[in-house]
Amino acid sequence: MSAIGRLTLIALRNGRMKPRLADHVAHFLRELRDDLRGPGVVPALSQLMSYVLAVGEGEPREVRATLFAALPNENRSNVMSTADLLRAEGKAEGKAEGLLEGWRASVAGLLEARFGELSPAARQRLATADLAALHRWQRRALTARDEAELFAE
Repeated sequence: MSAIGRLTLIALRNGRMKPRLADHVAHFLRELRDDLRGPGVVPALSQLMSYVLAVGEGEPREVRATLFAALPNENRSNVMSTADLLRAEGKAEGKAEGLLEGWRASVAGLLEARFGELSPAARQRLATADLAALHRWQRRALTARDEAELFAE
């Protein structure tokens, strides 16, 4: 198994059990340092760092410093900057998903207040709706006579 594969398994196996996952992964990073070579190493290590930052305990700055110190010198800046980018992207995706879920809950509450308990089909449509559809249905809820008219295209 490759060094990246071994590191990934170590992180996944210990992600919820080790109180200081970053220290544990850093230990194995140092042990496997000579094997961390090749074109796919930086993206794989970046993903691993993002995982450790997401599930590990401790102050993010300390976790980042621990992992940074354990990385091979030639990979340090590339791995950590990519890991930070991945983390930022994940945060943005989480915000967008949270906004969408909030709109779904808001529109569902509005529709239940207007029409009573929603049908399973209506619940399914809300669960898979994008933001534009939710906006449209929110406006239609003011004048629609029933679910069929509300969801009419």
